[in-house]
Amino acid sequence: MEKLPPEILPNIVSHIYDDISSNSGESNRRFALAPLACISRRWQHPVESHSFRDLQLTPTRLRQAETKKTADGLWNTVVVGYSRTPNQPYAPSSTVREIPEMPMVSEFTVDFDLFNLVFEPCSMNQLARKMTRLQKIDWCLSDNENRPRARQELRKNFADTLNLIARSVKFFSLRYLREAPYPHWFSPPRESIIPPGTDCDVLSQALHHFTQRDGLLEVLIHGSFDETIIWPGAQRTLPRWPTLQKLYVDFHHILPSGEWLVKSVVIPFDSRFRTERIQAITNRLLLAAGQGACHMPEMKWMGIGIDLAPVLLTDGTNRTCGRLDHVNGLEIEEEVLGAWEQAMRTRGITFDQCTFTETLNGLPDFEMCHSELGW
Repeated sequence: MEKLPPEILPNIVSHIYDDISSNSGESNRRFALAPLACISRRWQHPVESHSFRDLQLTPTRLRQAETKKTADGLWNTVVVGYSRTPNQPYAPSSTVREIPEMPMVSEFTVDFDLFNLVFEPCSMNQLARKMTRLQKIDWCLSDNENRPRARQELRKNFADTLNLIARSVKFFSLRYLREAPYPHWFSPPRESIIPPGTDCDVLSQALHHFTQRDGLLEVLIHGSFDETIIWPGAQRTLPRWPTLQKLYVDFHHILPSGEWLVKSVVIPFDSRFRTERIQAITNRLLLAAGQGACHMPEMKWMGIGIDLAPVLLTDGTNRTCGRLDHVNGLEIEEEVLGAWEQAMRTRGITFDQCTFTETLNGLPDFEMCHSELGW
């Protein structure tokens, strides 16, 4: 092993890593790449560069790390402990400063389940700041805080720290999950989380600015946001997404203002779910998307959904004719069509207006959008 030319060692390790990653069999899951770093000092660097390339955080993994008393700084930074008191402020731990830079990480994945520990959203931005060569983010975070003031604070802290994420990121997926009231016929008092004196959601605006980064190619976002995530309305300077090629925004049933996007329909034997989209609000979202698309010169694919169901999909990969697909039963207003015509006109192409049913190709809707984004 010591006599192998150093030029081919990275290739050998790369082939081993790709073989492990592409095969999900039980035998491969038991095989770890890290022990190969002990073969010799010459193997250490190429092995470590692959072993730590992807960072995946789950509550189970963090529990294992805490049990083994490893990565104390990481543990204290991202975990909201069981002992947190209601009056204790939500703020990232100062121990994040103790974590060294991690330039070897190119992909950062975060997941959670509803009955386990959850990660404080702003701490993810603090960690991503340490990954100076990060290229892909896939985060599933919780927006299930029931106290409006605490939820506002968590979202504001998340919004205020988004700019910490390294500008090397090219792919950004954020599922900011919140459960809708169940059954849907139960309507709690409308509670807005929009700060007094403003007319838009702070986190939606922060993501609006984040998606305009130069170098960002693909974005997938799901959560309780409003139309300002794409088009904030009155503004001094027009937005521009210089490199964005693919965008999918899936809106939660309930907007930050407390408005429902769907209304109850009398269904025999089952009134648990709201199934009919409110046309006026839906058109408001689609209008914002069309206005934003006018300023996305590299846009190839765009989608708008409501609670994991696509409402509108566009395809501009054909340089002579674009495609505007919308769900059956949606009455698109003339102003919305005008915005999309203008978006296509800026590219010098026309578009066909089509409709589709609730599912495409028999695939779950959100998985379909992941597939369209190439993830």
